[in-house]
Amino acid sequence: MPILLTLADVYKKPVPYFLETSGQIGELLMMREAWKHFMQLPEDVRAFAANPLNVGFIHIAVLLSQMPADRLRQVGASILDITM
Repeated sequence: MPILLTLADVYKKPVPYFLETSGQIGELLMMREAWKHFMQLPEDVRAFAANPLNVGFIHIAVLLSQMPADRLRQVGASILDITM
């Protein structure tokens, strides 16, 4: 790995640029990277995400994260209207 770090530095590329991204090894490397990021999340967030009952909430969060800001404001205003 030290050689790879040196190459990445010399060529001004991130380390993942040099890693395989297809096939079984590539999939394993991508999964390990995703797991590393998952494990950096706070414990309560990991517990929430790992609970199969919360998958629907995660799907909603993904949809909201992709929504344009003006549409998201409308959704927020509608939620406020419902709760008042």
